[in-house]
Amino acid sequence: MPVYDNQILNSFYGDQDALTAEQAAVPQPSLLYIEELKQADIIVFASPMHNFSVTSLMKNYIDQICRFGLTFSYSEQGPSGLLQGKQAVIIASAGADMATPEMQAVDFQVPYLKQVLGFIGIANIKVITAYGISMPHIGGELATERAKAQVDQWLGSAA
Repeated sequence: MPVYDNQILNSFYGDQDALTAEQAAVPQPSLLYIEELKQADIIVFASPMHNFSVTSLMKNYIDQICRFGLTFSYSEQGPSGLLQGKQAVIIASAGADMATPEMQAVDFQVPYLKQVLGFIGIANIKVITAYGISMPHIGGELATERAKAQVDQWLGSAA
């Protein structure tokens, strides 16, 4: 995945008539990612927490798919997401137990992903968590079991 930088930004929003053939090819991966989203009924965003937020790769992907005129638009009423009618599942993991009230205050991962998904029009969002992987009283095995139970519950309610 190309890193979202000035070259990509300029190819997205610069004067399209002034782009070289090489510059015009830069947005192609972004367009493929957006097309995948448009074709999907259910979209899964899986991300471990890094320093209270999403990974740099996830952020880069988000920058690639949040495109004016393709996944969102603006009007006098404000922004409007263009990917209506889709369902998203966020699978979030963290070493800490982010379910506790004091840790929820520093969780910039799940709220951020929910905001981004809502911004592009996806309102039906399910969150599956594997929290406490590095905590001695929870650990990876229990966190994974809890996440699997959440998946089973979600799949059972979807049937």
